[in-house]
Amino acid sequence: MLQSIEVRWPDLRERVATLITPERVYRYLQCIGDVYAPSQTVPWTRGPVVEQLLHEDGLLGLPTVHYSSNYRGTGNPALLLGGDLPDKQVWLMSHLDTVSYLVEPPVRGLYPLTPVCYHLATGERRGLALEFCQGRGMVPVARGVITSRAERIEFRPDHPVELRAGHRVVFESQMQWDRSTGIVEGLLDDAGGAAACLVAAGVLAHYPVEVLVSLADEEEAPPGAGNQTFSRGGKRLTQHFAAPQLAVVVDSHVTGDPAHAEPRDFRMGDGASFTEKASGARGGFVSPPLMALQRCLAAELGAAGLVVLRENAGGYVPRSECVNAIERTPNIIVTGFLNENRHFDSGPPRGHIGDLTNVARALVYYTLLIGTPEWTQLFG
Repeated sequence: MLQSIEVRWPDLRERVATLITPERVYRYLQCIGDVYAPSQTVPWTRGPVVEQLLHEDGLLGLPTVHYSSNYRGTGNPALLLGGDLPDKQVWLMSHLDTVSYLVEPPVRGLYPLTPVCYHLATGERRGLALEFCQGRGMVPVARGVITSRAERIEFRPDHPVELRAGHRVVFESQMQWDRSTGIVEGLLDDAGGAAACLVAAGVLAHYPVEVLVSLADEEEAPPGAGNQTFSRGGKRLTQHFAAPQLAVVVDSHVTGDPAHAEPRDFRMGDGASFTEKASGARGGFVSPPLMALQRCLAAELGAAGLVVLRENAGGYVPRSECVNAIERTPNIIVTGFLNENRHFDSGPPRGHIGDLTNVARALVYYTLLIGTPEWTQLFG
């Protein structure tokens, strides 16, 4: 399988090694992750940051690269490789928004919060209240503490301030990379997945493939059991595109959460993760042919020393854009990186730069499976 890809694209190995490095992945990760992007704000917050990164790397000057921070008014950024057309062979899917909270009227100086996410934090965490400013995006108006006790989630400002509807509260965070251990801390969910998709796109832009990089907003939606509460932004985006041959969904995969089983013999720093199902199959799940194909590809990439891609057996992977992907194609892949404290559960979110680098490299090879004899034999 790897041989089929490299016979077709003999310069691929060198290009991947040159363009997908921990330094480049971290540059994208830090630039994206250090911009606060509550749901429904991405076109004015992280969307322009993505555009600047693509410009700096010379991608926006290529005739095969098309980017919009608010694609067709859907509220979602989208990067198109190939033609500016709705027919794409592969979708690479992540999300750009972060966990956030709506503000309710104050009670004795404390602001009750309504989560626009799955709330997982316990105790106290530093937080920021943000408001929208034209031309500047979401800017801080107050610092304080987010408290979580029983069913009550509240924001206690450090100083008196008047907050109201339209303000959003987020966890305060700055991206950090410990180069001695490879550990990165900060808003990784899903800046990590977005960074991996965009860095992979920097390689794929040099090959004649049709790709949609979906950077959805409103992924971190209000909690609910049904898939309708998930990925609503992505639904608005993907309706503008024909069904792909393959959809690859990239997000954080849980580790270090006592409420869920740990991946078997798999820790942060061990490589990119792929799995069969999301949220116990409530989200997307992967077909047997694609699981077999991934295992084969992972073995070949590992033996060649190109990508470390590990099967996440026994661990928990949350729902994400897979709920949209599986409605359009049975050919989905659920991949990502191990992430501790993804929603500030018991501390700052943590991941590993090596895992994110391997995710970006894996995305290139996943995409270029299209058109190989192995793919055509299975899927036509």
